[in-house]
Amino acid sequence: MDNQTIISIVAIVVSGAVGITGVILSVRKLWEADSIGRASRRTIALQMLSDEELALQKVKTECSSLELLIHAHQEQLGTVFNHLESESKRIVNESKELLRNVRRKRKEVVTRILDMKSSEIEAVIAEAYNGCMLAEAQLYTTIRSREDTIRVYLI
Repeated sequence: MDNQTIISIVAIVVSGAVGITGVILSVRKLWEADSIGRASRRTIALQMLSDEELALQKVKTECSSLELLIHAHQEQLGTVFNHLESESKRIVNESKELLRNVRRKRKEVVTRILDMKSSEIEAVIAEAYNGCMLAEAQLYTTIRSREDTIRVYLI
């Protein structure tokens, strides 16, 4: 074997090693990017569930506030007291039920989130986002109801 053949063989081996190293690094980079993406989606899903729970907790607090307001002014409200009381109880019960559901859903997601596919995690994110928007709308409605009750019946 002459020197040129040996140099050619060494060049081929080095080129192959560099190529394999490049492929290994690319695959590793893709795997890490996928892992980071999954971790980010898991974090977003849990955060959205927390946001939904917080919004529902605010709704429950506002509903309880409305209920206390109605009971504190029972005599002043006269004949509308029973209607306002039943409405406030209905809203409080609804908010408690929604809060129980989101807490149950969060527990379920936390226990299986590491095994969930990306599409399942994205579905949790979408559902929690929708629930959060609905809870915020309910919160706004409840605050307006409390303000209207004060303005119409107590001022």
